[in-house]
Amino acid sequence: MFYTYDNINSYTDNDYIEMYNSLNILDKNKIDKIINTNDKKLSILSKYLLKIILSQKYHLDYNNIYYNKNGKPLIKGIYFNISHSNEYVVIVLSNNEIGIDIEKIREVNLNIINYFCTDKEKGYILKSNNKYKSLFEIYTLKEAYFKMIGTNLFNIKSIDSFNVDNLNIKRIYDIPEYIITIIEKPE
Repeated sequence: MFYTYDNINSYTDNDYIEMYNSLNILDKNKIDKIINTNDKKLSILSKYLLKIILSQKYHLDYNNIYYNKNGKPLIKGIYFNISHSNEYVVIVLSNNEIGIDIEKIREVNLNIINYFCTDKEKGYILKSNNKYKSLFEIYTLKEAYFKMIGTNLFNIKSIDSFNVDNLNIKRIYDIPEYIITIIEKPE
């Protein structure tokens, strides 16, 4: 497994123009539809970083990415996943099915736990000394799980974050105020 992250504020507007120009027409068309400048930068940076990593580390052509019936991007021989939050992009690659999510740990209305948490998860969050950190640990795990299997979050409550047997889970706190969760199927 290999993962990396980067901050969109580390690059100039000229850097983004160069990155954008290096992308294929399909990616450019998707990016052109994005209105928000930060979202556009996140998309450009994530696609550019993936392109560079696939080429330099795995000797794969980014243009060989295809999409499954659920819209999950795939490339022969390697699994990858991308996430972004605020100004950060994270990418993970593996020989095994993998998912990643990043979120800024912040105050939110705790009533949202009713929409995505099991009773056990709700209890864990509400009893925690750091409720928001606990909430985002559970949320990022579920998001990474659904990204790994290549579906949307339509039934997020069906996954119990305390019962995801036979999966490798890694939580990373390298970026202050953020959590990155990676879920990987073992070999």
